[in-house]
Amino acid sequence: RSMTLTHTKNTDWADSSGDEPRWDGLNKLGKKIITKIDEIDMVIDVSHASDKTVEDVLEVTSMPIMASHSCARTLCNIPRNIPDNLIREIAERKGYIGVNFFPGFLKKNINEQVMKNLEKYKEWYQGKIEGNEDDPDILNQAEMEFYMKIVEGNDKVDLNAVIDHIVHIAEIGGVECVGLGSDFDGIPSTPTDLTDVSCYPALINGLSNRGFKDKEIRGIMGLNLFNFLKNFDK
Repeated sequence: RSMTLTHTKNTDWADSSGDEPRWDGLNKLGKKIITKIDEIDMVIDVSHASDKTVEDVLEVTSMPIMASHSCARTLCNIPRNIPDNLIREIAERKGYIGVNFFPGFLKKNINEQVMKNLEKYKEWYQGKIEGNEDDPDILNQAEMEFYMKIVEGNDKVDLNAVIDHIVHIAEIGGVECVGLGSDFDGIPSTPTDLTDVSCYPALINGLSNRGFKDKEIRGIMGLNLFNFLKNFDK
């Protein structure tokens, strides 16, 4: 079992990377929740959380944590991505970081294009949901259409952009801490040659071409996550 702490907005007990700070990380309730998660051997997932929230989690928990679908901020400088100091701390705790495949998290110029489209279509989205806030079917459909609009006309990337982030995280935290966090079920676009799991053989070849050994590639493709989760197999 795992639990993410926030999505794109703050919760009543933790700050999100996508929102203005409200609690300066975790508030008192948030720290109690982290303690309870530890007690019942759940995995803490800090993807989407603000830097200060992640720092507070690391201070409170005694367990390894994961960022299930996040990228490296050094390569794409946006709040949603993880800075090197937190990559290092997560790795030192024997944690796990799964690299997200969304081009807007892989490349800063594409993120800027996404943000421009978000502003462009914000009123369109509000018009779609106005008066239908209690209808989940309409809300879900409007959100799906909105997500597709924010990637209209964006530049393209290939799987090497994903490998760049894997390489960087491995250099900072060690190859044992990094793997895949595709977010296939949550992102509106992907690298052109990494559209679903049928493309993984090409990703494996790409990792090999970058110098990763077979054992390291097996770890990146799944065994690192498996080994991380064994910490909670009690």
